[in-house]
Amino acid sequence: LVFQPHLLPVARGILETLYLPVADGVGAGAVRQRWQQAYAGAGGVVVVDRPPTLAEVAGTDRLLLFASDNAGVEGLVTVLAAFDNLGKGAAGQAVHNMNLMLGMAPGTGVRW
Repeated sequence: LVFQPHLLPVARGILETLYLPVADGVGAGAVRQRWQQAYAGAGGVVVVDRPPTLAEVAGTDRLLLFASDNAGVEGLVTVLAAFDNLGKGAAGQAVHNMNLMLGMAPGTGVRW
């Protein structure tokens, strides 16, 4: 897995590109489908069908995920992720963990 965060002149938010090795014959569509199954009802993680932008996540606790095939490169999927590092970062994770510890709904106090 190759992880490439992008350094941008923005007040908040992180945009990342990851290169994910996959088995031959597995494409971005299959990766997105598995994510949708894994994160269904989880809240806070949204699988999108186009590259995400920081404007879509600024001020929220959401993580947007997108997978794309690499033209001509078998066994490699490009993943783009966008999240607000203040919301989806440590502060948002602390609220989410507190909710779980106290038996509250996972989305209480967060902005999905």
